[in-house]
Amino acid sequence: MNRYAFGCLALCGLLLLPTLPAQAKGVPGLACLRTVDETYDSLDRLARDNPTLITGINLGPGFERSRNPYLGYAMRAWKLTNTATDATTPGKPDIVIVGGLRPDAPSPPESITRFGEWLVGRYGADADATWLLDNFRFHLIPLGNPDGRKHLDLGFSRAKNTNFLVSDGQCQSLNVGVSVDHNFAYTWDTPRFSEVCDHLFKGHSPTSEPETNRLFGYVVGVPNIFGYQDGVLSDRRNDNRSNAAPADYKGLFIEMTSSNRTTTSWPWSNSTDPAPNGNALRTLARRVSWHTSGSPEQLYVTSPVESETGHLFDTVYGHLGAPSLRLTWNEILAPDCAVFERTIWPESLATLRYAARTAAAPYLLASGPNTLFTEATPAVVPLGTPVTITATIDDSHFNQRLGAEPFQPIRAALAYVDGTPWHSTGAPISLVPADGVFDSPSEVVRGTINTLDLAVGVHSITVQGIDSSGRAGTPRSTQFRITIPGNQPPAVNFRTQQIGTSVSFVDESSDTDGVVMTRLWDFGDGTKSGATHPSHTYPRSGTYRVTLTAFDNRSASRTIERDITVADVTPAYLFPGSVSIPAVAAGSHYLAMIYVPAGARDLTIRTTGGTGDADLLVRYGAPPTQRMHDCASATLGSTESCAVAVPYAGSYYILVPANSAISGTQLSTNFTLAAPFVENNNWQSIEDLRTTESTVYLPNFAGKAPDKVYVQVDIQHTYVGDLAIDLIAPDGRQYSLWRNEGGDTEDLRRLFTVDASASGGMGFWALRVKDKYAGDVGRLTSWSLRF
Repeated sequence: MNRYAFGCLALCGLLLLPTLPAQAKGVPGLACLRTVDETYDSLDRLARDNPTLITGINLGPGFERSRNPYLGYAMRAWKLTNTATDATTPGKPDIVIVGGLRPDAPSPPESITRFGEWLVGRYGADADATWLLDNFRFHLIPLGNPDGRKHLDLGFSRAKNTNFLVSDGQCQSLNVGVSVDHNFAYTWDTPRFSEVCDHLFKGHSPTSEPETNRLFGYVVGVPNIFGYQDGVLSDRRNDNRSNAAPADYKGLFIEMTSSNRTTTSWPWSNSTDPAPNGNALRTLARRVSWHTSGSPEQLYVTSPVESETGHLFDTVYGHLGAPSLRLTWNEILAPDCAVFERTIWPESLATLRYAARTAAAPYLLASGPNTLFTEATPAVVPLGTPVTITATIDDSHFNQRLGAEPFQPIRAALAYVDGTPWHSTGAPISLVPADGVFDSPSEVVRGTINTLDLAVGVHSITVQGIDSSGRAGTPRSTQFRITIPGNQPPAVNFRTQQIGTSVSFVDESSDTDGVVMTRLWDFGDGTKSGATHPSHTYPRSGTYRVTLTAFDNRSASRTIERDITVADVTPAYLFPGSVSIPAVAAGSHYLAMIYVPAGARDLTIRTTGGTGDADLLVRYGAPPTQRMHDCASATLGSTESCAVAVPYAGSYYILVPANSAISGTQLSTNFTLAAPFVENNNWQSIEDLRTTESTVYLPNFAGKAPDKVYVQVDIQHTYVGDLAIDLIAPDGRQYSLWRNEGGDTEDLRRLFTVDASASGGMGFWALRVKDKYAGDVGRLTSWSLRF
């Protein structure tokens, strides 16, 4: 049973999407979109494989986990930047991208996750990805409401979080909770929806939810007498609604969601009044929206019913003055993987790539011309050979669907070698128009770079255009490599280790007159890597052409291509305890997986007994290989052991490769948890002559329940002498707590102790309340179970 299953079973009521035939991964009916667990596992694995480029951050628990550490999810962020350039590139602009505030907006979390994978996976191989990670800091929060989104993963849909406390039992199934999307502080004071069961219910107070608190604290920070501090983005605007932020604000905030229209929106969303930076925000939105099939708009002006109040992008702009946009894709009425792959994801990638390039000064750079294309030819040259830089500068790329943005002819174009317009160590190189004169809003420009004074290796060229009004625009970068004449290129080779669709690549390249310095891998599915021995998980079974280019210390290179075939495998899912491993032939393997909940300690995995020789490999988040693992045990025989003192919360994969055929081997897994505690605060009516039953789920508890199980019961009833109360164990055993006692006493608030050692601890426990006589009614307000 999934760790979140009870939360959904208790609160959900409508099946939204059918699971596709043979679908083993992804959201039911939407296999292209990863679940909450798959999203977290993918980004954690990316961080573990690329620690200098991406770091995971725990923002604190969501609603479910704030009440019970064994349920729900933590709020997570991932920070992406090349930390090796931090010292030489101080003051990197911060870019925050948040999605998943509305669980029924299915695609933004996947788009944000893929954008992170694109940045990290193509670092070193793609000029744009490399330049962005070298010069900017990205903060990706794909799931701003993971508890609510988990319902979609299980085939149900909801628009809010899972906070059932706010409705006091008034709402049905999916209508409980607070709309995280409308619970932020800045515009919360002019609410449109106040009914607790409405799908846009904003909460009883601003920033009342754990989700909004975590996001606000991380992005905006905490207030003091000078404004806000300790947030990712800086505070450069006081909270007065009429005051503008400085035009040179550095940083950018983007909120991504879905609706029945594709739009790029800017503040305010609760008023027709323009924001103090409204003109610059509108220009930015028109630039960004050029990459989409939708329209740029101030949300309230064109869609007041959709906009409402309390949005995060309003709050970030309102409190900080940070340039803030809300990107919305048309999919909520008919989510479809074909539409996602054909339209939503390509538009999302193009939009985020452009927006990120403005982040040094979004209010200013968007008003200038955009560098659409840059190229260095030749891309690899011997030292002293000139390089030609070609770029296309365009001032006309605005989305003009709702109003016209003026544009001007290009006046100049500048190229920066190994620098940026806002952080350069040398004078820029002036580029000239290919047709001889600057007289058009779109110009092809060229220039020559003298490489004689440059070092051997890779160099970046950043090109920025300037229009006739003097506005500098959004730059773009390309790369070239300098080599030494007469140098012999390396001999290139690699081998692979495969488990299902997970592949470890082992570089075996060598160089006769030097050393191999860098590698560029193309995995054949659109992702790349610059690691020496990368690990990659393919999205699906199939044959892929893998390309490896190796560069030596004098920048000479050689490339090899090879087709590899991968096939998905489903691991055996384990609970704590012991299982028999089926017989495994020599050279083959057994693959299993165990889920470890938050707060677990001392994860132990052992193989014992049987005949033959096997090893044991363990890895978090993906199947292990001989090169990529968290723990390995390889003694002679089949007795192996791995231990993880402080495991991550999530899936651990267990691989038992057979060096010689094994048979009769046992695999045992275990971990320890703090004293289990679960509760149910979703109140239920107690009606005359009827039975009421309320359930909790206790995950991952090995063995029998203890001889002292504590059951806290809170019942409001006008005559508790009518009631019989029993605790029902997962195996169906019934333990009596209360039998028609108490005379005419009203209400029952009591801690019961029961010996439940005859029953297993893990699974669904229920409190059964039977009203045996007519005349009095009440409700079960809450109950909890503690071992």
